Amino acid sequence: MQGTETEATCTGYRDLGELRIRNESLSVQKRALLKANRSTDLPRALIIPIDTRARDSFFNYFVVGSSKAWDFLKPFYNSTQAPKHLLHTIDAASLAFFYYQTNSDSVLIHARERYVSALRTTSKALQSPDIVASDSTVFATLLLDLFDKITYQDPQEDDTWGGHVAGALALVNLRGLDQFQDFSSLRFLTRLTTNSIICSVSGRSPVSGAVKPIRDFTAKRLLADVKDPKWLLTDLMIEYANLQSNQPADAASATDRIDRVTELDAKLRVLFSNVPPSWQYQTVIINEPSKRVLEGFYNTYPDAHTAQTWNVVRMVRVLLNESLLECCSLLESDSDTPTLLVENAITNNQTLAREICASCPQYLIPQGEENRSGQQNGIYALIFPLYITAWSHASPEPLRQWVLKQLRFMADEFCIRNAAIVADRVEEGAIVPPWTVYAALGSYALAA
Repeated sequence: MQGTETEATCTGYRDLGELRIRNESLSVQKRALLKANRSTDLPRALIIPIDTRARDSFFNYFVVGSSKAWDFLKPFYNSTQAPKHLLHTIDAASLAFFYYQTNSDSVLIHARERYVSALRTTSKALQSPDIVASDSTVFATLLLDLFDKITYQDPQEDDTWGGHVAGALALVNLRGLDQFQDFSSLRFLTRLTTNSIICSVSGRSPVSGAVKPIRDFTAKRLLADVKDPKWLLTDLMIEYANLQSNQPADAASATDRIDRVTELDAKLRVLFSNVPPSWQYQTVIINEPSKRVLEGFYNTYPDAHTAQTWNVVRMVRVLLNESLLECCSLLESDSDTPTLLVENAITNNQTLAREICASCPQYLIPQGEENRSGQQNGIYALIFPLYITAWSHASPEPLRQWVLKQLRFMADEFCIRNAAIVADRVEEGAIVPPWTVYAALGSYALAA
């Protein structure tokens, strides 16, 4: 059940602000390829330029590959007729993603140079009445946001955290929703609203009033998608974002917040107790103990996307119950109500933490080199849920230690340096706000 751990040591960044999920095996392959190119003295015409390699990597992942979150960009892969500002923003985002993959300082410098060019040309496009609200301009604005998320800005310290997303929302409003009718346009609107909601969640700010009309518009035209559990979950994430943007200051406001937290937690619980068969997981009982399994069983999911969505629900519920515990500390202790609420919140979070841990073995148990890439994609999405599990006040120490060991295993066996950095924070007992860690892991640029 357990693979052989590698002897390679993957050193991490010293500062959480430089945290980034990286596929180091890919980095090793690319370094080897560069050495091979140098050793054989290939003709210049046969050496693939960095920009081309970056664009190929970007499109393979975000547009036509495992993510497909940006599939509306497919027509622009080889397009030489696309406006300059869109080409520059695609190049900037591609190079940022290539930096994420290779950890090359020279690539990052090149990416930032392209970002400056993209800002300049997009700003010029915004001054032109003919193209200010065109597809190319709204796409470019959202790509600038993608660059920011990949290269990391702390949402708690950066006033422009959601600036590009807000700009894209304004351009959509300027253009009018009736101009977004084809499937690609609707996919763009879905991506835009998702990014806006997550920006609000991680920045602890209310969701823009422009989001709901856009979601209502797309819902009427994507009838096959609006019953999808992830679509329904996004509606509840709007409630969560608006709820957490207002912190209670006294017992009166705490009481109101407890009611709202309890109601939202119940909605999330009900939503994922009635998922269709294609979203359900299977439980596997093991006969022998495994270091990768917490309690003698684990759950398997149809794919990494489904497992990730389930864990988003669990994480939000953990955060809601932590908020409830905080509110209870503001209440008078002259009744049994706070005690019962605290006990229920702790029980809920302990159950949710075990469920998160039970989602890990499917990806942590080595599956052979042929499945390693898909396995790593699933592992990347586990780092933040595991951090939430260790961060929760309800988690017992043995569970925290198990989480710590899994993060170390991710770092050693799969050479994911960010897992080691998060493990260091857990081991040190550092109280890093969850959404700061989420932003440092790349936010929705790499996971949503």
